[in-house]
Formats: sequence, C-alpha cells, structure tokens
Amino acid sequence: MVFMLIPGSPDHDRIIDKIYEAALLPDAWQDVLEEICRWGGFFGGLVAMDDVARADWVLTPSVVPIFQEFLDGGWQPRNERLYGLVQSGDLDFVSDSQLYSEADKARIPIYRDFLTPRGFGIGSATIVQAADGRRMSIIFERKLEQGPSPPEILAALNSLRPHMARALNLASEVRRQRQHSLLNGLALAGVPAALITEQGRILAANAVFEGLGDHIAFLAHGRMALRDPAAQLLFTEALTSLGGERVQSLPLPSANEAALPGVLHILPLRRMARDLGPNAQAIVMAAFPTRGDETLFPLLKTLYDFTRAEARVAALMLEGEALPEIAKKLGVAYETVRSGAKAIYRKTGSSGQTDFVRRLSPVTRYSVASGG
Repeated sequence: MVFMLIPGSPDHDRIIDKIYEAALLPDAWQDVLEEICRWGGFFGGLVAMDDVARADWVLTPSVVPIFQEFLDGGWQPRNERLYGLVQSGDLDFVSDSQLYSEADKARIPIYRDFLTPRGFGIGSATIVQAADGRRMSIIFERKLEQGPSPPEILAALNSLRPHMARALNLASEVRRQRQHSLLNGLALAGVPAALITEQGRILAANAVFEGLGDHIAFLAHGRMALRDPAAQLLFTEALTSLGGERVQSLPLPSANEAALPGVLHILPLRRMARDLGPNAQAIVMAAFPTRGDETLFPLLKTLYDFTRAEARVAALMLEGEALPEIAKKLGVAYETVRSGAKAIYRKTGSSGQTDFVRRLSPVTRYSVASGG
C-alpha cells in the first residue's frame, strides 16, 4: 500500500528516528530503505556507504538480483545514470525523467542495454557529498509500468533528505574509523590485513597488506586476486563458503622468487563484527613464518585443515621423504599414503610433491617435528 508521508506526522518522525539509528547501526539502513519503499511505492532501495565508484552498498532484498547482474555486467564504472546526477549539481532527490529524455535513454547504454530491458529506469536518487569529497548516493527504484514518482513523493523524499545525508555521513565516518582502528592495530603488530566482500573486493586494507604486490594482484574496482593460479582457485573456493564459521588458510606463494612465501588466513565476520561494513564478509590476514619455531605438526593441521594422518605425511614430505619411504616409516600401506598425499595436494593447491614443498617453503624454515 502506498501512503503519503507528511512532515511532522508520527510516521515521518518514526522514519527520522530510524534514520539516525542507522547512523550508528549500519544494519538498520535496510529497514529505513524498506519503510520508505513501502510508503513511496518503490520497488526497492539502495544506499552507497562510500564513494559511488567503490561503494559498499546496502540493498533491499528486492533489488539484490538485478544489482548482482549490474556488478557482473561491469556496469558500475560506466554508470552514466549517476554521472548525470552528479553533473546536474542538484542536491535534491530527482527522477530519471528529470535528468534524461526518452531519446536520451534510447542512446545511453545503461538505460538502453540494462535498465529498460529489465523494466527499470524511472527511479529517484540523490547524491550526498561528504566533507572529504566522497560522493555517496541514495537510490529508490520504480518499475517502468508504475510511471515516474509524482511530485508529492519527491517532496516527501526531500523532507527526509537532510536527515539521511547527516546520518549517512556519520555512518560512513564511524565505519571508516572502526575499520582503520582494526587494520592499523594489526599493522602495528606487523600483520597485513584487509576487509573483503564475498566477491573478493577490498573494502579497506592496511599499508602492510597493500605492500604484498609480489603475492597479491590488486585489480580494478577494488578486487584482489592471488598471483599464483592454483592458490587463486583455492581463494575463489574459500569465498564461496564464507557462510560457514571456519577460518580457512591458503598457501600464499610469491611471484618473485626473492620474496618469502606465506599463508593467507580468511576469517568470516559474524554478528557484531559486521558493523565494520554492511558488505564486509571476511578479514584476510597474511602470515610469514620465521625460523626458530618448533610447531610444524600442529601448524599444518591448523593452517590447512589436515587430518592428523595427513599432517604426519605432509611433515615427512617436507623433510624430503618419498611416498614409499613415508609408508614404511609410518607402518601403513603405500596406497594409504598416496591417498593422503592427494588430499594434501588438493587442500594446498599443489600439483605434486615438488610443488607442495615449494609452496610450503615457509614452514620448512621451522624445526620440523613430525610427531605430536
């Protein structure tokens, strides 16, 4: 049901209260968007919590599928729709029909090839300018069949805009401070770390992590990839299972032979930790073992989720033992050791024993103790 929102009414005041609550509780933005969509007859809403070029978006569930298509199609860096809004210099909510004529939409790719074929292209949006120059945005989508938002709906949106702009600026700054405090604290301890989305896009990173260019490729639109192809496959698999609670650890080989290989830990964010960003799904941390520790056996079990048997086989392989000798030393059948070795290669992204030893060269610097 669509109803009018009158400034000063109980409904209007209730939404304003929710807006300021969202300034400190990022997850509350979705409730704000959904309530505005209900009274305004909108299909869905979106808020960019950072600069629109690299935004951390909050979405109502209704727009999640089309937004994923938007990202997968590479439309974010070529979104003329928002560029037109920025260039207009308008500080109010404006509709697509106020920015572009139907002839314009027929020639502009984002409308012609993406929005219009999906039944969209007459939403209402505003740009929020942050003190540091970042441009954030708030968008409410309507279906073409609904027609453009009537003037009274735009007027009601604009009565909320000053509150949304203040809350959005505060929410963005609170989130950035939380991220920086966490990541800079880890940097002081010498730990390279970054917050990432489930697509592997970096939301924030400390300077130590940004210095891992020999191990990590920093791609366009904030995405990251491991330079080693096999390790990247493991990283991609790990991203698809972020819904679990388990910390995952992957080998982190270097593209530069002179650079020390390491291990990449992926820690899923849960519950209150999600306040670090509405789309933050995990924190990734790199570790580079050094000489002197005597913890290889438990290290292998912990880092790569090896079983006890697999960890014993792996430790002996790192000592240079061949599989037949390992079978004799452990007093088990060769096929048992061979099966364990295959599991080890799969879990570490290795093609064989030589590749496995190369990938785990950091742990060969440990004083190996295959017992425990």
